[in-house]
Amino acid sequence: MIGNLADDTDSVLFVNPKIVKRTPEGSPRVQSEHDEGLLRVPPQRRTLNEVISCIIAMLHGVEVFTSLPVLYLYKDDFQLGPAMLIFILGLVRIPMNIKILFAFLSDGVPIFGSRRRSYLIIGSLLCLASNFILGLCAHTSLLWTTVLLAVSSLGMALCSVIGEALIIESGRRQNNDQVTKTISTFCAFRKLTFAGMSYLSSVWIMIMHKKQLFLMCSVIPLVVLISAFFIKEDELSPQLSVKEQWNKLLNFIGKPEIKRPSIFLFISMLVPSAGTALFYFMTEELHFDPELFGRFAAIQAFASLIGVYVYAYIFRECSIRKLYVWTTLFVSLCCMLSLVLVKRWNLALGIPDTAFVITDSSLLQLVGEINSLPIFIMATRLCPPGIESSMYSFLWTAQFLGLDVSTYISSLLTYAFGIGTNHFDGLVQLIIFCAVAHIIPIFFVYLLPDRIPRKVEDDDADTIPCLQDGDAGDQMKDM
Repeated sequence: MIGNLADDTDSVLFVNPKIVKRTPEGSPRVQSEHDEGLLRVPPQRRTLNEVISCIIAMLHGVEVFTSLPVLYLYKDDFQLGPAMLIFILGLVRIPMNIKILFAFLSDGVPIFGSRRRSYLIIGSLLCLASNFILGLCAHTSLLWTTVLLAVSSLGMALCSVIGEALIIESGRRQNNDQVTKTISTFCAFRKLTFAGMSYLSSVWIMIMHKKQLFLMCSVIPLVVLISAFFIKEDELSPQLSVKEQWNKLLNFIGKPEIKRPSIFLFISMLVPSAGTALFYFMTEELHFDPELFGRFAAIQAFASLIGVYVYAYIFRECSIRKLYVWTTLFVSLCCMLSLVLVKRWNLALGIPDTAFVITDSSLLQLVGEINSLPIFIMATRLCPPGIESSMYSFLWTAQFLGLDVSTYISSLLTYAFGIGTNHFDGLVQLIIFCAVAHIIPIFFVYLLPDRIPRKVEDDDADTIPCLQDGDAGDQMKDM
């Protein structure tokens, strides 16, 4: 799937020079047995694990497949308004906020001698069981429905931790181009799954009961469960203790090249959204049917996939700061375009509602994907051995914590602007507020490196060269 480097030792040095020291004669010397094991990973095993990581990526399709039924379930069956719906969806996402805990367990606490397979089995079983129960039982209790959805989210979080760890283990032994290709392949597989699941869900929800959809999506975690038995790992190799793993993670996230982008990720996700309020507007005022929402989601997934490859083949050599500034300004303008739909100006221009929404949402998704990839590629390149799950989950935790805070801010704003199931007088003000708020992260763009590092020259360096270019003010002047 991904071409292997001719020399695995050089690959490890290229990605993380701290793994191997060089003697005065210039020959590499391995520091520990744990690190040495990394240099002997067979290419066949890496390829198989990359394939399994793509299968795990399909599991995100469960969330996509059930997202529309969940929205209609809370809106129609439980009669929740926009503000309360946003709040409940934030509760369901709580397991994603503690992914770092699952990552610690996976990296440092093997079950039956396995760090990856055992946790993937547990996660897929949780996801399978919760969706199976949702598919069999009547949705009469708001509490139990929310609990089961949270359990499904917990299972997906566990599986996601393992899939990301497999990607990091492969990416740490690759150069920039190969890491970009590996992550792009993982993202592509996930986005294609999103597209297919989104549209199928929207079509089937019009001809099938919501319970049947939950039952159908149980097939995906079953496939992941089967694939778990084919993971290749060194079950008897030396593992870091939880204390060693914690210290290693603290040292890792304490590095400026990781700490600063992580803070930026959190800040960038704090921006509120008018998405749920617009969903109510489209269903109650514009009378969009589920098939249209599925079409929107599928096209968004394809746009996101295009964003992955646009970055991989066009923008990967660009300045990360400049790229983020311009794309963020573009996103803010796209958010303002929702005013055209709400004020019905698009009809005066002869643009149908559906065509306008598709164009607007697709542009947002494409640009959003371009914004997020550089940070994860950089972290993949710099991740030390033994904390693969923890590192990736730390970054995702930063994102999801920001997203959850954003969710509650959005809920409060929706309530404050007086937006309800059939009350949309404050929607214009909410859209303007959210669009302007998108610009705020630009003032923190100095936290990002200017470019993804290719290598670290000094083994004892605390920062990479791209961060040693002066203070924040000087960095902002470079844009």
